Amino acid sequence: MSTILRTDKITMRFGGVTAVNELKLDIKEHEIVALIGPNGAGKTTAFNMITGVYTPTEGDVLYTAADGKTHNITGLRPSEIAKMGISRTFQNIRLFKELSVYENVLIAKHLHLKSDFLSATFHLPWYNKEIKAMEADVESLLKKVNLWDLRDEKASSLPYGQQRYLEIARALATNPRMLLLDEPAAGMNPKETEELTHFIRRIRDEFDLTIFMIEHHMDLVMEISDEIHVLDFGLEIAKGTPEEIQNNSRVVEAYLGVDEDA
Repeated sequence: MSTILRTDKITMRFGGVTAVNELKLDIKEHEIVALIGPNGAGKTTAFNMITGVYTPTEGDVLYTAADGKTHNITGLRPSEIAKMGISRTFQNIRLFKELSVYENVLIAKHLHLKSDFLSATFHLPWYNKEIKAMEADVESLLKKVNLWDLRDEKASSLPYGQQRYLEIARALATNPRMLLLDEPAAGMNPKETEELTHFIRRIRDEFDLTIFMIEHHMDLVMEISDEIHVLDFGLEIAKGTPEEIQNNSRVVEAYLGVDEDA
């Protein structure tokens, strides 16, 4: 498998605090890779550097696009990175809560809208054709994630777990090659977490995705991950397969041996 994302010693400093220090990742296409560590270890900061929310203080983020060309995406805006094929969800759900399920996903489809302002204003034929194609894509996507029957419901009216699925569906609507999930199982009970595990594996295969996720639920991480990276105080202290991580004494001391709610 070829590399889709590589970080070259990315570092993020906030004043005198180093949140992430020289993180090196090499994520292969179609892998499911997890980033774990205690609260405050720098996991979301790493996500933010990859997706353009932060520009690394040092180091580079390199992404290989669908055409096989590798691009340095360090410092690009989040919208530019999303257009190149990297999409994400957030630890705190960020839906348009007063809009419907359908509208939330349709808005995401507009990331790749080719028609200009005048075409949209006058509803020119090519604009209408593009919109119809988008609407068909939204219908297909919502059916695949079992949200079609809820398409007219306000996002805020959905149960928490379904809001998580909607956020993932909205990310999928941008046609990503790589999907970053920030604590997708947060707030879910064991049954919901088990269902999410199967769902993540299914969308990886069905949409031909590479998935990089932050997660505290160790059952999910250990069952689904091809590779796991462990951060502690901004430093990577281990990486390897689930079995290797479970048997790593530094990881057990720093994270796995600590109660989830601690």
